[in-house]
Amino acid sequence: MKKLVSTLALCAVIAAPAAVYAERGGRADFGAEHALLMQERLAEKIGLSEEQRSQIQVLVENHQSVYPKDREARKAQREALQAIVDAETFDESAARNLFEQGIEQKVAQLKLRHDIAQILTAEQKAQLEEIKQRGKKRFKDKRR
Repeated sequence: MKKLVSTLALCAVIAAPAAVYAERGGRADFGAEHALLMQERLAEKIGLSEEQRSQIQVLVENHQSVYPKDREARKAQREALQAIVDAETFDESAARNLFEQGIEQKVAQLKLRHDIAQILTAEQKAQLEEIKQRGKKRFKDKRR
């Protein structure tokens, strides 16, 4: 009887995360709170000063005011891409126009990353690169 109860308890503990994962549609729910927490942890690891944090915050806010994270806009872009694929004739100008909009956003993201990198000291850049390399290694090891 004890063995049965302990086995059932172990199964419940193991199954709980799977149930939560399935309830969310197979995706972990990482929202803005998670992103903020990760940014704070990274800022602590590389030792950002308050001045650097405020400068970075201003850059990010400016970027977000120009390029807001708009799910509806991304959904519309995906639907427009699908419409081009599904059309009887290929509309090259519409495809180019759609990709040009995406390129502008990517360039703006790169500029933001560049501007943030200019705020960091050489030591902080080295620490950040080390953290990135560890993450890449961890990801590579998981995929094996």
